[in-house]
Amino acid sequence: MAFPGRHGRQTRPLHATSLGTRLFALDVPTHSHRQAALAHLAATMPAAIVADLLNVSIRTATRWAAITGRPWADYTAYR
Repeated sequence: MAFPGRHGRQTRPLHATSLGTRLFALDVPTHSHRQAALAHLAATMPAAIVADLLNVSIRTATRWAAITGRPWADYTAYR
């Protein structure tokens, strides 16, 4: 599902910045929701896969995994 763009451009999705501006105007805390989604990924997936999917360094993904309590050794179970 795509969010509609400006009038006359209904076939193109709304840009992420425009969506963020609209949500901010409605007092929807997008930053905390993004952090929660990233924490959920780090807690449910191995750090190596999270790093590949999100194009972040393995060090960053490992740090997220440590914060959420997911050990690096779980990666071998998924292979």
